[in-house]
Amino acid sequence: MGVAELELEKDLSRTFRIMIRSIRKEQMFSPSLPLSLSLSAGGILVGMPEDPPPSQILAGADLQYFIEQFKKSGFRRPLNWYRNMRANWQWGLSAKDRKILVPALMVTAGKDFVLHPNLSKGMEEWIPQLTRGHIEECGHWTPMERAAALNKILIKWLEDVHDNSSLQKIPKL
Repeated sequence: MGVAELELEKDLSRTFRIMIRSIRKEQMFSPSLPLSLSLSAGGILVGMPEDPPPSQILAGADLQYFIEQFKKSGFRRPLNWYRNMRANWQWGLSAKDRKILVPALMVTAGKDFVLHPNLSKGMEEWIPQLTRGHIEECGHWTPMERAAALNKILIKWLEDVHDNSSLQKIPKL
C-alpha cells in the first residue's frame, strides 16, 4: 500500500468530510498549511482539522455509503490516475491530429479550483461537436452541489443532440 493510500484510508470519514465540500463560505475552512507545505510535511490532509464539520453535500447515509465502498476498494485505483499522468500526457500528445467526432458536452464550474474552466480552452479543436455549459457558483463537485442546474444543462443538450441527429425519431408516449 502506498503512502497516499495510508493517509487517505486512515479515517475515511475525515477524508471525505475534508475533500467533498461545497463552496459555501460556512462549508469552507482554510488548512493551517498551504498544499505544497502539507505535501512536504507528510500528506495532503496535513494541517486540516482532525474532526472537520459535516459536509452539506456528502453527509448521513451518502457519506456512509462512500465509506463502505472505499473500505472495500480503497484509494489505489483512483490514485493510479495521478500516478499515470506522464503516460496519459504522452498518449494525449500521440492523439494530436485525431478528432472526437461524436457530440460531447463539457460543463465547467466557476469555483472549481481543481479543474478550472480555463483548462478546457481549445477542446473544440479536438471535439468539433462540443457544446459547453457553465455553472458559475459551483465548485468541483458539480452533480452534488448544483444538481438541478447541471440536469437543466444536460437535458437541454440531450434534446438538442436528439433533435439534430439523423436517428429515427420515436414519438413520445
